[in-house]
Amino acid sequence: MPGVQPAAPTTVFVACLLRLREYRGMGQRELGRAVGSPRTWVSKIENHTSPTLGSIARIAAALRVPIPALIDADLCTEFVTADLLADPFIAEVAPYVRQLSRTARNGVVAFAFARSGA
Repeated sequence: MPGVQPAAPTTVFVACLLRLREYRGMGQRELGRAVGSPRTWVSKIENHTSPTLGSIARIAAALRVPIPALIDADLCTEFVTADLLADPFIAEVAPYVRQLSRTARNGVVAFAFARSGA
């Protein structure tokens, strides 16, 4: 589409980091501990300080995801979806979720996250 700029790489990384950190049920402090850095370091990265490749690798390992899941929005979404669909109950109800109202869909998604332990 003319005039539409793709998201900056740091913006995509931050969005994926936040989504995956929250999906894993980790706060900034827990992620910081897992990578051997203070919470303030995580906060700086989440506020768009460009991380080094080594930092990205440590974060990916702590979140138990491949590095591409942190730098590609589509892969980030696919990773979370595939992880959820590994649950037999979620896989069974997934085809019917689109037929639900927005409120009902949100309830199913919240249940799925709670069930997955995230």
